[in-house]
Amino acid sequence: FTPTITVYSTGTINGKNGTGIHSAGFGLWYIYGTVTGNVAAQLDSGRIYVKDGAIILGGNTFSAPNIMDKYASSAAGIGILLAKNAGNVRAEIENGTISGAYSVYEVDVDGSHSGITILITGGTFKGNVHSDNVDGFITGGNYSTDVSTYVSTTCRLDKSADGTGYIVTPITSGAIRIGSTYFTSLADAVD
Repeated sequence: FTPTITVYSTGTINGKNGTGIHSAGFGLWYIYGTVTGNVAAQLDSGRIYVKDGAIILGGNTFSAPNIMDKYASSAAGIGILLAKNAGNVRAEIENGTISGAYSVYEVDVDGSHSGITILITGGTFKGNVHSDNVDGFITGGNYSTDVSTYVSTTCRLDKSADGTGYIVTPITSGAIRIGSTYFTSLADAVD
């Protein structure tokens, strides 16, 4: 039996000065509504799916997770914190607004550099994005900061029309095409 929790569009989880959602055991979280907290959502195990209309509001003052005890304790200012210390962790963000000093922050708690999957295909991200060991996981969305380190090689990062942020979109033409996917360089296509 896998616990499944859905926060519908009219639902709100308010962690006030603490954590809104802390998934320490394996569960499935479907977020359509609002989740707030100094760390709005922390996954040590399980999966989170952020869908249309979701609002995830982390705090504005950042404090890095202390991983000395193999847990991501004392973190602050994060929308979604991924810190595997049990089973696999997976975050799929399709839409919604995620904010905090860091909108998304992934930390390698156990030093294994495995077991964490991040897939961002859309949404609005107000705050930095950080990952210790996952790259190429962004294929869409609007960002307040430069996320070029994490953009898939099949996508491009451009300044927004008003120059205040960045937009990630799929590459629809390029130097090399394999099937329907375009790459800007031979090295990207080979990878």
